[in-house]
Amino acid sequence: MWNGLERAPTGSEPAAETTSKPSRNRFGFAATRNSRQRKRSGSGEVLELKALTAEKPPQAAAAESIPTAPAAPNLPSFNERTITPEMVEQVVEIARRFPDDPIAHKAAALANLSLAVRRFFEGRYREALAAAESSEEWDPPPRELAWVKARSHLELQELGDAQRWARAALAFGPDRNMYDVLGHVHYLREEMAKAVEVWQHALELGEDPEIRASLEKARREMRVADNYDRQRLSHFIVRFEGETMQDTGRMVLDSLERSYAYLKSTLGFEPGEPVVVILYSRREYAELGGPHWSAGLFDSKVRVPVRGLVSLDRHVENTLRHELAHAFLYAQAGNNCPRWLQEGVAEYCEGSRAEEFGKMLAEKIRADGNFAYCLVGERCNVRYFYPAATSLVQYMLQTRGMGGVRDLLAQLGNGRDIDQAVREVYGRDELGLVNEWQHFVKRRY
Repeated sequence: MWNGLERAPTGSEPAAETTSKPSRNRFGFAATRNSRQRKRSGSGEVLELKALTAEKPPQAAAAESIPTAPAAPNLPSFNERTITPEMVEQVVEIARRFPDDPIAHKAAALANLSLAVRRFFEGRYREALAAAESSEEWDPPPRELAWVKARSHLELQELGDAQRWARAALAFGPDRNMYDVLGHVHYLREEMAKAVEVWQHALELGEDPEIRASLEKARREMRVADNYDRQRLSHFIVRFEGETMQDTGRMVLDSLERSYAYLKSTLGFEPGEPVVVILYSRREYAELGGPHWSAGLFDSKVRVPVRGLVSLDRHVENTLRHELAHAFLYAQAGNNCPRWLQEGVAEYCEGSRAEEFGKMLAEKIRADGNFAYCLVGERCNVRYFYPAATSLVQYMLQTRGMGGVRDLLAQLGNGRDIDQAVREVYGRDELGLVNEWQHFVKRRY
């Protein structure tokens, strides 16, 4: 299950249930997203730069956060919406030719920083950081520089760097957005009391529905797991109730370590931060929103109801590997990874194979004529969605192997949208790939 979508135990799916469109926001905010929105910009919120007041509309904030470069002879006019890499090169060349011209010097700083902001809003966080670093040669506005770096590092789950730059920005004065960054850093490190404290500081500077939702979620988790033991290992931060789950916790940790090694080898990468895994009783799991029929979920943390287990059977091991796979994919591509790819890869990694349901899918595709709405539109019964996603990923593996899937995830992690990424790797857009898979399924089964 990915970000609020639960993976049901075999045979327990509600027959009439359809897949919803949960948010692909950064860290589990409860928000609705457009099914075609692939960016990691978070909860539908357009982030505003520190120099702006909270009352400005988001779009105005994005447009005005970097001032327009002064109109000087031979200098192009630009802002963060119009800037291009070619413009940056032009401005920097002029600044190098006239090193004593303060207007050209300022323009070079603003050009690079404007490109950094543009790349951030495009979801191309590595390129945003590169442009921000280039701006430092020209003494950019330090507060805005720190904002871009803090947010970009947070989106890339580079928590130490995000924390460092958020604190650098806060040296210029209180700022709600930077307190929000720090709140997420503490939340993702399972430092819940600190997360609550920082988000409270943020709300003292002005009400914000997304920060309020984050705060309330952290408080709920604290109420449920306040007495849990916390163990930090090389790959995991694990929390469970020590007295009643000590043996279960040990078994789960052993299983997670095996799955981590498998996923690292299979996918060719690993998360840069420890994965948070929380083990609940079924009641506690339900209190935090886990549906009664689900076997586990991932919403920036792996959450599994396992209390009372005497041994880990294959189903539980598969569930742990499935949810851990989501953590890997999130670390590589964040919310830019469409749900069918998330679930298809996770199902494949846990051992599901397309042959198990090929005939069922072929009959459904023939009956519906075009099954793309199920995967691309995410509007179909969960009984079909998971098999279809698994079958599509396995088709991709047959055409270009795991190397193709790795390349696709890398493209998504670099901020390309799904059509751009699929076209780069498979030579067609997302819908073209799905249609090609449909024809394959009908022919084979």
